[in-house]
Amino acid sequence: MGVIEDRHDGSGRTPAGGRASGEIAVACAGDDGYAMPLAVMLRSLGEHLGADRSAVAHVLDCGIGEPNRQRLLRSLDGLPITLAWHRPDLGRIRSARPGEQFAVSTYARLLMPELIDEPHVVYLDGDVLVLDDVGVLFDLPIAPFAALAVTDPTGAGHLADAEHLPAALREAHPAARYANTGILPIDLDDARRTGFTDDALALLTELPGRPKWVDQDLICVVLADRIGPLPARWNAYANVFIDIHGPSHLPADEQAEAHDHPAIVHYTLDSKPWRRKCPHPMQAQWFEAVDRTAWRGFRPNYWNDPPDWRARLARMRRHR
Repeated sequence: MGVIEDRHDGSGRTPAGGRASGEIAVACAGDDGYAMPLAVMLRSLGEHLGADRSAVAHVLDCGIGEPNRQRLLRSLDGLPITLAWHRPDLGRIRSARPGEQFAVSTYARLLMPELIDEPHVVYLDGDVLVLDDVGVLFDLPIAPFAALAVTDPTGAGHLADAEHLPAALREAHPAARYANTGILPIDLDDARRTGFTDDALALLTELPGRPKWVDQDLICVVLADRIGPLPARWNAYANVFIDIHGPSHLPADEQAEAHDHPAIVHYTLDSKPWRRKCPHPMQAQWFEAVDRTAWRGFRPNYWNDPPDWRARLARMRRHR
């Protein structure tokens, strides 16, 4: 797959054979529907890089049209960020689940080891707001693990108790953690060596029904017992701030630190800040960030966030 680079600060990528001092590598994925959130994530990442830091952001482009690509680029003006665009073969994902309707971009990061020529990266979901230097995450040693992640509320953080997964998978890894993989420092050299991508796509094919938490389920199973811990403030998901689909199950001190001093706010579940009925207490901070991008002035309204009439009709039919 080809890579196209866009430069913003005049420095560009490091020539083959070395990384510029202080440069970090991150990865993300999206399509046209996630172009604006990606702009906010990358803008906030660039604004919080430490002194003498720069970043190359590997974007798994799952259908970002030229107009939104240009808006995304303008959103990063003046920041020490280089974008490296990768076009994943989404047919490989579709072929794993023939006939099923889902956003293939959700699974794109399973292809990272084959697309991104880096020893390791920090993967970031598009629905996050960065408030601290991600260089700290990039510098963390990953070994002896394959990746690092914050414990997820699902199954109180235990793979064995994640009841939406088949019993055979849960019983095979009784001590494994169930992690939220929206922020994921991952060793790509290790992933290439161990066949991570092939294993994840094979599991996607074998699972009976659509994974509830899509690629996160696949990553937690394929890397079972090999996901190391990460302080919760680096993935302060919605449950840290509000009771949404249950408590966080984090230790009290980690919960307090993540709530009071989040390094990355992750707008998980039904807390997307670009939605009209967002319940998240840090929606205003996301608006402040979007106003520093080429989407400045955006606010959710009836026209850009219309009601889901299909869901409403379904509810009405159930209650006839």
